Amino acid sequence: FKKYEKTLREHPELLSLEDEIKQESQIILKKKALGELTDEELKAYHDKKAYFENHPLIVNYLNLKSEVNDYLIQVETIINEELLKAID
Repeated sequence: FKKYEKTLREHPELLSLEDEIKQESQIILKKKALGELTDEELKAYHDKKAYFENHPLIVNYLNLKSEVNDYLIQVETIINEELLKAID
């Protein structure tokens, strides 16, 4: 996980793209609420987002991040169960 995180930091274009997507997401929401969103803008946003989300580095990073989170939840559950046993 840390390896992918470090590798991701070495790809400023991906980090920049992520920031762009976040900013465009807010713009899309505002334009949609005002009824000013065009199909072309929405398609361009979805294309950019799909490119980012399907990039192999991002896919691997997010999968590993999810696994790490799952492990942390399991550890937390085990610790909490043992603490409850100790209290009883």
